[in-house]
Amino acid sequence: MHFKAKDEANAELVARYLQVWTPTIHLLLPDGRSAYEHVGYLPPEAFLAELELGVATTDLKRRDYTAAAERFECIRDQRPTSHVADEAAYWAAVARYNESGQGNGLMAGWQKLRKRYPQSIWRWKQSFYE
Repeated sequence: MHFKAKDEANAELVARYLQVWTPTIHLLLPDGRSAYEHVGYLPPEAFLAELELGVATTDLKRRDYTAAAERFECIRDQRPTSHVADEAAYWAAVARYNESGQGNGLMAGWQKLRKRYPQSIWRWKQSFYE
């Protein structure tokens, strides 16, 4: 849906989703809660990567850990130079951990993150275990 944030007719949506800028994209859960938000324009290829990350994040928040892990791994492996690849690598490991309850998958995934994206903020977020 495209609308102007300052248009009074859209005040309820702007308030519900705390919108402050356009474009704002929300991926919604069936109950209407926002599971993922992206703000700002991206060129098509970057937008597709962002949207894939959003779908994977939505799977994770729905606790469909297998689907989430597979989607995050797909982003990490098929879009390794995209702006979301490092974040996907981080969350892939988290999703695998939540899926199995075993720490080995988490650590193995984070080792891949550390090796592939050593300067990433997502690598820093997992560095507490080192």
